[in-house]
Amino acid sequence: MRAIDLHMHSMYSDGTLTPAEIAARAKLRGLAAISITDHDTVAGCAEGERAAAAAGIEFVHGCEISAYQDGLQLHILAYLLDPRSQTLAARFAKLARLRDERNRDMLAALTGQGMEIDEDSLRRCAGSDIVTRSHFAIALRDGGYVGSIQEAFDRYIGYGGSAFVPHEGMTVRDCIEFIRGEGAIPVLAHPFLYKLEDDRAEKLVAVLAGYGLMGIEVLYASHTVAQTGLAKRWAKKHRLVETGGSDFHGEHRPHTDIGVGRGDLFVPYSVVENLRVLQQAH
Repeated sequence: MRAIDLHMHSMYSDGTLTPAEIAARAKLRGLAAISITDHDTVAGCAEGERAAAAAGIEFVHGCEISAYQDGLQLHILAYLLDPRSQTLAARFAKLARLRDERNRDMLAALTGQGMEIDEDSLRRCAGSDIVTRSHFAIALRDGGYVGSIQEAFDRYIGYGGSAFVPHEGMTVRDCIEFIRGEGAIPVLAHPFLYKLEDDRAEKLVAVLAGYGLMGIEVLYASHTVAQTGLAKRWAKKHRLVETGGSDFHGEHRPHTDIGVGRGDLFVPYSVVENLRVLQQAH
């Protein structure tokens, strides 16, 4: 069976590799298809598509959009979208402005707790104008305030952290409806990273399915066997397509690699086929 990876991040958001470098690495892994799902941007899609074609790899246009539901920030993957869409560009420009406002609020929260981090240091970490929480985590680690990126999320900038600020750019319902309006497939990313009890998580999935959610990320780098099984049951119960990916970020997550996640991830090519069938029906 041919393997794929439909969840990866490049330097256009919070990854460390270019789309071309990701495609080259995917070729070494023998992957049949990839998707670069940068946060709130499709800036890397053109480069990724060209590099993937040169490597003989199918490229699935995608991105990962931050949205909120009852104060909880969720990530919705959008697959098979048109990166040239003007309505998509306008929506991402608005989200960029809101992200900058959120970053300033998180920066103020960290400063208020005695951590000396400024916007210049964050942009140096990012290497661009797109600053995400991963870049905050790097700045906190490099500044000696935490011992690791994971600790930065756990203590300060992750869900429930003392400097966490919800992303209120778009409600989840609006996000799902927007993605569907673009002719793309909305998928809930990493359902077990939101620190919800299983019963509450399933209720959330049911609500999102009612909004028009079309898929759920069942195969994911950090999923346990039990979590994968549970996500599969949710997908079947709520008639959602199953997707999967490593959530590769390059050096920012050194223990997670393209195609294999933490070593045992396998996402079959049939996932791409199922997405395309679903889009045609949609």
